[in-house]
Amino acid sequence: MRHGVGKTLSRRADAAAIADAIMTMLREPSYRAAAADLGMKIRAEADSGTLMAELEGLGRSSNAHT
Repeated sequence: MRHGVGKTLSRRADAAAIADAIMTMLREPSYRAAAADLGMKIRAEADSGTLMAELEGLGRSSNAHT
């Protein structure tokens, strides 16, 4: 995953592969650290208004295509 907060699995992944990926993410401290870092970035963008502007821009661009 781009921010290091998850794992990409095949669409054909079975239950065992999904469970293994989840357990790996729960055990590895790097996933927790990456998730905390991403959360801080999201909160900073939300507090600054940047996130809202980006989301509003997405809404305008998707409405233009309908």
